[in-house]
Parts: sequence; structure tokens; C-alpha cells
Amino acid sequence: MYRVIYRSTLFTVADGRSETVPSMGSVLDYFGVQDPLDVTWYHGANSIDQMQQALDGSCDMLEGDVTLRWHGFPNQTEEPIMAHPPQYDSDNTLDNWLNHILATNNKAPKIDFKVEDCIEPSLKILSSKSEIINKPIWINADVLEGPGSDNQPIDPYRFIELVEKYIPNITLSLGWTTGCCDDLFTMPMMEEMWTIVHNLTQPCNFPVRAALLKGSWLQFKWLLENDVDRFSLTVWAPNGSLDWEGATPYDILYVRNDIDKRYVYYDLPGPRLEEFRRLCITAGSPLNHFDLNGTRDGLLVTWAHAVNSEQELKSALMSDAMMLEADVLLEGQGTVNQTDTPIMAHPPNIYSDITLERWLEITLNTSRGIKLDFKSVEVLDPSLRIVSASLSRYQQPIWLNADIFSGPNAEDSTPLNATIFRETVLQFFPEATLSVGWTTADGPEGYTRDMVDEMLAFVAPLQQPVTFPVRAKLVKRSWDNLKELLSSSRAHALTIWSGSDLVDPDDLVYVRENSDLDRVYYDLPTWLMDLFLERLNSTCRDSPAT
Repeated sequence: MYRVIYRSTLFTVADGRSETVPSMGSVLDYFGVQDPLDVTWYHGANSIDQMQQALDGSCDMLEGDVTLRWHGFPNQTEEPIMAHPPQYDSDNTLDNWLNHILATNNKAPKIDFKVEDCIEPSLKILSSKSEIINKPIWINADVLEGPGSDNQPIDPYRFIELVEKYIPNITLSLGWTTGCCDDLFTMPMMEEMWTIVHNLTQPCNFPVRAALLKGSWLQFKWLLENDVDRFSLTVWAPNGSLDWEGATPYDILYVRNDIDKRYVYYDLPGPRLEEFRRLCITAGSPLNHFDLNGTRDGLLVTWAHAVNSEQELKSALMSDAMMLEADVLLEGQGTVNQTDTPIMAHPPNIYSDITLERWLEITLNTSRGIKLDFKSVEVLDPSLRIVSASLSRYQQPIWLNADIFSGPNAEDSTPLNATIFRETVLQFFPEATLSVGWTTADGPEGYTRDMVDEMLAFVAPLQQPVTFPVRAKLVKRSWDNLKELLSSSRAHALTIWSGSDLVDPDDLVYVRENSDLDRVYYDLPTWLMDLFLERLNSTCRDSPAT
């Protein structure tokens, strides 16, 4: 099962001591943030003008490219300059560039070596400043041939040899030469990188081209999991590529939601980055949103169910509940007194003392996650207009739920129209996690493969993360079918729920033992959750972290 451990800022340096070394320290600690998304970048800060813009601006990390002056020409010198090939001259030297960045207390450098000849003279300059370095330093080189490129990489062993000689206490950024965008990273590429880095002591960051990230994610995840204390990624796109070469914010979210957020940095240009930031809030994983003591475990996400009145909302906000689930329908739904006002109520109740608008207004002042369960087609349009009006104010995950297909033992129940639900959500508020399930009742039938296949066909066109609510009493008997929902995409999760059903807690233990801890949530009544936890603790089977 997949788990992530929080890394420390203490690293073992070359002489075997463990100590905090500024030049190899945590970028997050240096800038005082917990999320790499809050670390901002200036890419290609090479000329004096570009460097000064970056120093005067709000960016945190200055990425600059280093080559030798007139490299490859008869008048080549040994002076490292700041330029990206095919430029081989510059008004800025590495020495000047470093002096300016090291003189600040709110910027840090990433040095990208573009030619092998410049590495040793550059590292000599960097080493000469070791006494005044009080911040993280990243040094980058493309040391392996990657997808879509036949460019010659820098020799990784010579690069590392020079690093160890001149300035070993540093963060290594080791990448691949890449093109765009037909080919993907392969497992042999990851294995080759692992061969290079597994015996190193330095923290290692691996730059990955945004357009190739989602399709190569399982390979990169394998690499990261090999050393969770030292490894991280930086997603990048070329300067000027405002469309990220075809990658979408949802593509990058796919990766962010599937790992501890502190493992991925984002050096991405243009206004799409702000769109991505917003998406990370409303469609982000609760496992990244809430403080779960360093453990990615859906069991640690706590719930308040049917928060459908002023008093229930007040009580939920005074509790430890992280996610607030509430039901939405039109006031007086189905009667001659029906209005166009969405309220918080669950049939047979069709009136409430709190409207959706008021409920959201109160909840928006908190960081509690929101799950809205729509009980009729008619309520979708007015509700999602209200939800979308607050897009810029949300500071929490938003889940939009509906039972859109007929499920086990529920012949007498009518699901919401699946097509209308999807189209309305995508029209008004696509920046959410979709929670789509089946009408169900207690009985002998479980979730069938036909039910699962129908659901998978429905969600296949979606970019959004999806969770499937499933009835606790029916889960174990249906597991061979339900597990296909998880295996079909890393963007899929289950939410196991129960009302008054008598559920065997061993059924829940079985699911937990046969799924990733970070892919299943448990929205259960207190009595059932207590039995479940007691059974886990008594058998020592993946007890949740405390």
C-alpha cells in the first residue's frame, strides 16, 4: 500500500554527519511555506535586465542558464556567463548573478548548466562563495537522454564527481533531454536515473516537462517512492509556452492529487498557473488540504453527515469534522408551493431553516470541505449558479454529488438524469470533484459489473477527479467489481457511506486491506466507525496514524 513520509530538512553529508546545511536545505523551510505551489519562479533570469526584474519582483526562485562565453567558437573563453543556447554571449556573468542573489534574503538560485565545459569553472565560483551561502542552492543538468530528443546529455558521473569535489552540500536537479510531445518517459529511463542517484546523499529534484507528466506519472511515482526523504519533482514548460505545450491544469492536478503536495514544484509560465492554483483548492485532494499528521490516509478524513439546518451546521463547525455533507433541494420540492430557492434538506423533508446561499456564506468562512448532495434535477441549475458565484472565495475542496444510476436493490428509486447532471456541473462549476453514485437499498444484490461499466463509461470523458459513493453493507460482496473503479484511473476514489444498516466491520477491514489507503474515504456513523477502528486496532491491521 502506498504511503508518504514527510521529509526532514536534515541530510547526511559527505563526511557522514547529519546536519542542516543551508545550501542543501529545504526550499519550503527557507521561504516559510508548506506547499511548493507557493514557491514562485522566474525562468531564464539570464541578462542583467532579466535578473533585476526577478530580484525586484515577487518570485522566490531564480532559474538561470549557464554556458561559457562564445562556447564552440574560436574565441571561446573559460568565463561562465548567463545565457541559453543558441546565445553564447551575455552582459551577465555567473559570478555577478550569484553575488546579487546571495545578497538577498528572499530569493534562491537554480543554476542550469547547458554545456559540460562550463560545469567545473562554475562550481569553482560557487565553491568560492560557500562561506556566505545562507540559502538553498539547486544545480541542474540534463544527464540522461529522454523522450523525443537526441540531444547529447551531460555525463552524469562526471557531473556528480565535480559536485562532490567542489560543493557537495547542494540540491541536485537531474533531468533528461526532452522534446515534445509524442513520446513519454519509460521505466528504463527511471531505472537508469535510479542507478545514478541511489547512492548519493544530496536531495534530488527531477524536472519533468508538463506535457509529458500525466502520461508518465506512474513511472515518476515509482522513482519518487524509492527515496521519499530526498526526492521531488519540478514540473516545467518552456518560456513562452502559455498553453504548456498542450498540458492542462487538470493534467497537472491529476498528479498533485495522487501524492503528498510537498513533492512537486511548479515552474510554469502564464495565466494558466493561476487557474491551476484555484483548481488545487476546489478540486484538490482532502489529503493535501487537511493536516493529517504526515499520513495520506482517507480514514483520517472526518465527516459530518446531513448538515441540513442552522443548528446542525453550527454543531458541525464546533466539531472535528473536516468534510461537511449536506443535501440540496428546492423549497417545497414537488408541491404547489415549490419555489426556486435551493435549501438544505433531505426528503421527505422539503423545508428548512437554512438556504444553500446562507449555508455557503457561513461555511466559506472556514476551511471545512464541502460535499453537496443534489436531490433533484430541478435544483441543479439554481444551486450551481449560487455555488459558482463564490469561486474566488473558496478555500476548501468542493464535492458535487448525485445518484445518477440505478443501483443494487433500488428498483423503486429514480436516479437523477446523468447527462443533465454532468452538463450542468461542467457549465457552471467544473472546478470541483464529482461524486457520482447509484441509488441503493439494503438487500441481497451487490454492485454488478454492468453497473460499474456504465459508471466508467459516464466518467471516461471527465478531466475532474471523481469519487464514487458506495454503500458500506454492499462493498465486500461487490469488491471484485468495485475495485475496477479504482484501477481505471488514479483520479478515482471511493467514499464508503452508511446510514442505519447493520454492517460487519470486518467487511471494511477487508476493503482497507485490499486498496490503497489514500484512495478510500469513510463517511460512517459514529457507532460503525468506532467498531471499525476497534477491529483495526485489535488486529493491528493498518491502524490509522495518530
